[in-house]
Amino acid sequence: MTNQVDSQLIHRYLDRLCTPMEQARVEAFLQLPEGRELLNAVLEARMAADMEESASAVVPAETRAQWKAKLAERMFGDGSAPAKVVPMRKWFKAAMWAAVIGGAGWMGARMLKHAQREPAMVMASKQTANGRRAVVRLTDGSVVHLGAGSSLRYPESFSGDAREVFLDGEAFFEIAEKPGQPFMVHSGEVRTTVLGTSFRVSAFNGRQALVAVATGKVRVDHVKDGVPQELAVLTPGEELNWEQTGGKFHVAEVKATDVEAWKGGRLVFHSKPLLEIAKELERWYGVEIAIGKESISDQKITVTLSGAAPLDKTMQLLAAGGGFSYITQGGKVTIH
Repeated sequence: MTNQVDSQLIHRYLDRLCTPMEQARVEAFLQLPEGRELLNAVLEARMAADMEESASAVVPAETRAQWKAKLAERMFGDGSAPAKVVPMRKWFKAAMWAAVIGGAGWMGARMLKHAQREPAMVMASKQTANGRRAVVRLTDGSVVHLGAGSSLRYPESFSGDAREVFLDGEAFFEIAEKPGQPFMVHSGEVRTTVLGTSFRVSAFNGRQALVAVATGKVRVDHVKDGVPQELAVLTPGEELNWEQTGGKFHVAEVKATDVEAWKGGRLVFHSKPLLEIAKELERWYGVEIAIGKESISDQKITVTLSGAAPLDKTMQLLAAGGGFSYITQGGKVTIH
């Protein structure tokens, strides 16, 4: 999992915007030499960007002491470094502490800006296990139908110029219209921006990301190191598929009714490999699905299933469409 940590995720970790799963992945990565190297590079970039602004800031001694305590807690938890973590280069660590004590640098600047302009944002999160779904109602009136095996991180109360949430997995969003305060869904390196619409996002780590629109209009951006690049503007009945590894994407036509029906458990697969369908059903039903013959894993199937139906009925429909047989034993389904 550590190879999925990049500089953008490190930025989000430092800003306390990661989902619980992302936070655990980053902290494991930072135990490795390459993790510490990437952290140093990100901190250097942030410090350089903020140095000019923060150098002239006048910070009370009491505030500097608070910054120092918060940084120690953030870096070491109880105030002492974990045994497995090798300290940063001396000059860089010294620069970090000088930034806090002297009122300069990215940490001081960011804390000062938050203290002066707006109260600290309190984040909440909702996670679902495989076989479980949830409905999350946000304070702006938006509703999120969170899919199985997914995680959503969101502010307890929205403030500022944009409403931003962070998704690891898949969900269907029904967004309350707020002119002048766009709603943004961050899912890995994909950012979906709307003003008022309904759409589905699927973005599991290591898999193809998907954004499909049921109503309204959304803009999908690829965000790398904080720099957005527009991929497409989608309207109802359009779906964007983005390859997380190669960065390629394409836009396809879908039925808008199928996109919206997902929140009720309707699963529509158009020429999808059996292996991909099986992975989806594993999350919906909380079971393990094994394909006994490797030759049929890539077999493409077009079928409409109901995730609300009993597992056996769903498997019967899938088997009829794919021309295979299966057996169910306990919590495991074997296709052969």
